[in-house]
Amino acid sequence: DRATDVPGGEFPDPLSPFHAISQEWDKDGLCALCEVANPDFSIDADPDNFASLNATVGIAGGVWQDLIFPFGGLNGDVVEVELGIGGGLADFSLLGGLTLESFNGTVANGDGISLSEPINIKLVPGTTDRYIASFIAGADFDRVRVKFAAIASALTNIRIHGARLRYGMPEVSGNLVEPGTAANLQ
Repeated sequence: DRATDVPGGEFPDPLSPFHAISQEWDKDGLCALCEVANPDFSIDADPDNFASLNATVGIAGGVWQDLIFPFGGLNGDVVEVELGIGGGLADFSLLGGLTLESFNGTVANGDGISLSEPINIKLVPGTTDRYIASFIAGADFDRVRVKFAAIASALTNIRIHGARLRYGMPEVSGNLVEPGTAANLQ
């Protein structure tokens, strides 16, 4: 039921139905040494656990992890991924090799974003090295892909603490609503 309210802010309950519950990972290109360490930690019940995407600097390709939701999201829903970067991050350009994109099965939705710009990134309150990166899904989806290619020796791994979806804003149809009249939300 899409009428359920989904809280914002931190990832309060990793067992809620809005959090990713399974994962798949792989590597592409010539990234023979790329790997995901502890891949199931990005979907477990402990918010302090994390999977680590490890990539080799200067190698074509990268490593990715799909975080799969228990039900599909819709075009316009918000996808959030909680990421960790050891020691904090002063230069967001180091994240140029990190992208997020929604998928429906194995089909990319074309809504991927690069995290080199801090516009969609916020610091998790009470931390110095954990961030929530978010974007609006461009089509219906069942997972989010976090892809990492190390482009600088200063950053060769990314921690993934989890992913969740939030419902997008409802569409309002009809005329301007005056007090005491009805509106249709879709």
